[in-house]
Amino acid sequence: MTRTAFGPSPRRLKRYVNVLNLATTILERVSGEPLHRDRRLQLAELLILRSEHRAFYGHLVTRPGAWAQLKDIAWGRSSRADTSLTPFAADESLMRLLAVGRDHRGGGFPMAPGAEDAERMMTTVRAASGAP
Repeated sequence: MTRTAFGPSPRRLKRYVNVLNLATTILERVSGEPLHRDRRLQLAELLILRSEHRAFYGHLVTRPGAWAQLKDIAWGRSSRADTSLTPFAADESLMRLLAVGRDHRGGGFPMAPGAEDAERMMTTVRAASGAP
């Protein structure tokens, strides 16, 4: 997943890992318990969406439930989507990222979080990255 998103840039990868570690620590402190594997993977995916698919991430800020809708399409679980997702569903790179793990059964990549959890993660990512 990270190779697809960041290519061979070690600096970009290091920055990504640092923000992921900080966001994970913040979420763990807020919840008072370690993050489950699925939540860590969702957070990792969210950080890639934020850096590599800015238009979709911007859409998520106002419609956090769009992540689950678009991931359902990428996984072939749905063919219907809100019309505001049409340009994102046509983005091959974004759909390839969201489709990661669809062929794995049990123990594979998790589905997207619900709208409330996605919103909470985006708030944490903003805090961890120093973004306004």
